Amino acid sequence: MSIAIVNSSTIVSDTDGQTLVAGINQILPQFCKDWNHPTYTAIYVAKNKQTSIPIRIYILDNPDVNGAFGYHDFNSNIPLGKCFAKTVLEDGGAILYSPSGKTTIAQVVAHEIFELLTDPQCNGWWDIGDGKTLFARETCDPVQGNDVIVQVITSPAKTILDAKTRKIVTKQAIIQKVGLSDWILPAWSNPQNTKGPFNHLKTLKAPFTLDTGGYVIQMTGEQGQSFAMKFGSKVTEEQKAKYMKKSSRFSKKTT
Repeated sequence: MSIAIVNSSTIVSDTDGQTLVAGINQILPQFCKDWNHPTYTAIYVAKNKQTSIPIRIYILDNPDVNGAFGYHDFNSNIPLGKCFAKTVLEDGGAILYSPSGKTTIAQVVAHEIFELLTDPQCNGWWDIGDGKTLFARETCDPVQGNDVIVQVITSPAKTILDAKTRKIVTKQAIIQKVGLSDWILPAWSNPQNTKGPFNHLKTLKAPFTLDTGGYVIQMTGEQGQSFAMKFGSKVTEEQKAKYMKKSSRFSKKTT
């Protein structure tokens, strides 16, 4: 099965877009296996090209939700996701890889793919086991900010004839790091599970816990009367304000 990554951005080149998708395809099979999904492959759709693949993630310049890095939604019975390149870069992020750990466009795309596949209608909840509290069914929010780093060979090693020395030389492969999104595992959503692991990078120690940069949308009450958010220990006040304003199940859920 396929999911299209459609590059409609003036910022992300087709070369970077192809590298981004190659990186995602290194970890997407593992994510699908972890969550018992059919195996998906991300297909890159270059600028000004069309696709018949129904499930799509769009890379765009400007957000249609102020301040959002991205979100996933459900339109006309088809799940879709969006990533906003300018917002990521204006926040100090990068397209493919950030040595400082800032958000990358690649990470946002991976985040939205993983969450879209696990909750395509964007309306699922997990019962945390106390009979009154539900957490939004989001597979990346609790580990927001965790980087899964992969390496993509953008130019393979090759042997050539040096024009000056007339000797055979080997040109080394060019390798690009790509920073992608961590994800929780099904054990995280089982309040009786004590063994784990609870996320791909194995940093969480118990169900329904958050990593330092993570967050979760919470609903409480028998009729879902109250919405709130929980945050990891290193989420800044600026980030909290952004998540509180933008992240909800009664509007668009944003990264």
